[in-house]
Amino acid sequence: MEVRGEDYDQNVKIVEMKKEENTGGKKMKKKEKYEKYLLKNVWEKLEKQEEKLNKIIYIKDGYIEIRVYPKMKEKSPIYDIELETCKDFKSILNWVYHLLGKQWINLNVLDKFIILACDYNNLKIQKD
Repeated sequence: MEVRGEDYDQNVKIVEMKKEENTGGKKMKKKEKYEKYLLKNVWEKLEKQEEKLNKIIYIKDGYIEIRVYPKMKEKSPIYDIELETCKDFKSILNWVYHLLGKQWINLNVLDKFIILACDYNNLKIQKD
């Protein structure tokens, strides 16, 4: 019967570390490739999400237009918000509170609304 304790576990870790040292470059390159793959994957998903969002909420003819039911695409009713009513932070905040009362609003659309309204009126906000 073989007994495994802390010493055994520690020895296994040391052997694994030495193996990594010996294969060094190859292991790091694999890890870096995998990390790049993951980042690329995440970036592509974010780009797709942004594309979808840009079809749901956008600026057109002096209005921020929000498609209420995006799955209906072109047939979706549009909720218009006149950009003239979003000239400062206070008025944008009033719209945010108003939109929060809508059952169809979600945080991504609300976030995009704030960004669009602030960008249009050259209001500086922290976007991260």
